[in-house]
Amino acid sequence: MVAALAAFVIGGAAAAPVAADDGGGSGPGDGDRRTEVEVRGGCGSRLRLRAEDGRIRIDFELRSRSGVRWAVVVLHERRIASRGTYRTRSGGSLELRRYVGDWYGSDTIAVRATAPGQTCRVSATI
Repeated sequence: MVAALAAFVIGGAAAAPVAADDGGGSGPGDGDRRTEVEVRGGCGSRLRLRAEDGRIRIDFELRSRSGVRWAVVVLHERRIASRGTYRTRSGGSLELRRYVGDWYGSDTIAVRATAPGQTCRVSATI
């Protein structure tokens, strides 16, 4: 019984928690560390964030009728990172890619797209 208890304690001590990343370290110079988040919002919108090499890639996609003019604002921690006016393509999609710096700690990215009579919002934290 003592041997079984000792084996349990030793086996339990060897099982350390594992970080939830793809194997990259967190020290300086570790350029292969990646984190990814994807959320869906109203109006058929999708926001995908990917942190890599000290910056965050923002992929925003919106499905609508073709030819609709959208005013899009991208916020990074409540500060305007990008703004512009875009039209949906013939297939009815609008795709936008932007990059922002990856600040210390978690970063919140929010996208607001407005068209006549419609407002779509989506946000995620990475």
